Amino acid sequence: MRFNKIGITVLAAAAISFAVLFALPSTGWIVRAQIRQTLHPTGDIWDLDKAVTLQTPSDDYAVQLASLPGDSAQRTQEARALEQRFPDRPSLYANAMRYATGGPVSLHRNEGFLIEGQTPPQNRVGDRPPTPMEDLSAFDRDAAAGERLDPNNAYFPAMRAIGLFAAHRDAEALATLHRAAGETQWREYYIDEVMGSMRRRELAAGPQSEVVRTAVFSAILFPHYARLRETARVATYAAVQAEMQGQTAEGARIRRDVMQVGGLLRAQSQTAIGTLVGISITHIALARPGGAPAIADKGNTADQERLEAYCQFLQNHRLSDNIAAVRAEFAAGVEARTIISSSNAFGDSNASEGPFSLKKLYNLLNSWERSWGILVNIAWLSFLGALASLAARSATVRNRKPLTRRRTAAIWCGVLYGVFTLAGYFNLLNGNASEPSVVVSLLMLTGAVLLAGALIWRLRGRWQLLGEAARDIAAAGALTFAAGFTAYTQAGALLGITRFAYDQFTGPSSDTASRFTQPAVWLLFAVPSAVLLISLIVGRVRRIPASSAIVLGLRRTAGAAVTAGFLLYGVSVLITIHDERVLRVHNSSILQGENQYLAQFSHQTWPGLTQWPRGES
Repeated sequence: MRFNKIGITVLAAAAISFAVLFALPSTGWIVRAQIRQTLHPTGDIWDLDKAVTLQTPSDDYAVQLASLPGDSAQRTQEARALEQRFPDRPSLYANAMRYATGGPVSLHRNEGFLIEGQTPPQNRVGDRPPTPMEDLSAFDRDAAAGERLDPNNAYFPAMRAIGLFAAHRDAEALATLHRAAGETQWREYYIDEVMGSMRRRELAAGPQSEVVRTAVFSAILFPHYARLRETARVATYAAVQAEMQGQTAEGARIRRDVMQVGGLLRAQSQTAIGTLVGISITHIALARPGGAPAIADKGNTADQERLEAYCQFLQNHRLSDNIAAVRAEFAAGVEARTIISSSNAFGDSNASEGPFSLKKLYNLLNSWERSWGILVNIAWLSFLGALASLAARSATVRNRKPLTRRRTAAIWCGVLYGVFTLAGYFNLLNGNASEPSVVVSLLMLTGAVLLAGALIWRLRGRWQLLGEAARDIAAAGALTFAAGFTAYTQAGALLGITRFAYDQFTGPSSDTASRFTQPAVWLLFAVPSAVLLISLIVGRVRRIPASSAIVLGLRRTAGAAVTAGFLLYGVSVLITIHDERVLRVHNSSILQGENQYLAQFSHQTWPGLTQWPRGES
């Protein structure tokens, strides 16, 4: 690579800018990650699929919570083991109960069918399968500890009712649900797991991309929501039983408790899915007043019909004090659902705008791919430029003479051997070779053997020339294999990054991502390929042998191209940082309060808690 004074100055400026980007904390982690990706390409540049191991155990509670291993049952046990270290953390008890509802604690009772007017299956009696009493006892202890530490939080008594209903301690469960209805807050504490996962990764590997936080948050499970809905069904059926026995005020009180818990979840959940569960719980509480037949789902009118039937029931039994609050809670649910729907929370993520559009994520993915692609081009240009500088010292290139037929044949022989070895490595040795690839590999091998045989025959007895030919074959074969292996793994890594990230966020085989980006693998090698092609064309016009034209063209242009590449890479990294910040603001808004974020986007006010009349209906 050759430089004049201006070129040296520009290259120095580019190198300094690269060094600054490498050294700055805000950009250095991106540069280092992409250098690692260039030297060791992988489809998981952010290590999303890699186990995170801390060299030094952390005393940070959130990190410990996020480090719990295993399935739901094991995580439940591990979380309870942490209670000795963090006895005053209501978050620990809240998350232990959430894990438990995904494993050891289940609630499958016949009332879930009966409240819908259905007949339970013949082989289903009571719980299925019954939850061991030791698990229910531990679940109850967690709920009691959480309620003691966070007394205004309805989450703990509402979750406690799950275990009590599972143990068929219905009177206690209804009393606990009544206590939950009187609270003023709803906090689930799952955010601690998200924050702990991020801190854990940062402690293990330094700063993390927002792609990682998006993946971590997307992986959080909410098994307790299904249990809470089942609790609402069991409680509402208890209300039906009371009303059928003439205890209409008791039945109305139970229904009100269920609605108030649903209203708390609807108003204060930090996720849209939690809000929808809260709305569903309220609608369940409207079912079958006085034991009336269930109203079948028929389009969008069934919920409204259930509301009218229940309000009429209250009116008929002189319990009209709650009618206004029941209608207000139902209307708040409709308003909340409208906000969620208008913000496209569970709609088409291909939308270009909106709080749940994936465009911000795809922009960041594209920025990472673009920056890394530029760095790959720089690496290839630097490598080829260095080779060209060495080759330019030969008399053949200096005098612009063509290669001899002997050397040309030897080089082609080495190239064919290299391609055959590469094909064998990626196909035959891995056991996934297709018939066409085997045929191509055998053709390459046949050509290489024929060329080598012709050379040996032509140079028989001329040991010095045979030695030179052997060196040319070995060098060409090694370079072909190394270059092909590197190019193949880099191309595979680019496709792997795209496939892994999009499968992570949009589901396997989704075509959502294609509307925003279609990674062009050839761009990884676009600039070196263009330099080679232009060098060949110029050589053809100036009647310079192809080998000399390529060497001289690379030697003269690689330095300038590398310099421009470094400058362009610096700009691309700054764009990546910008896209990281945009997605960080977006993710932070969702984590702090998804529903408020949705309302803000829709230019509406999120419906708050419904004011119920004092007393027990």
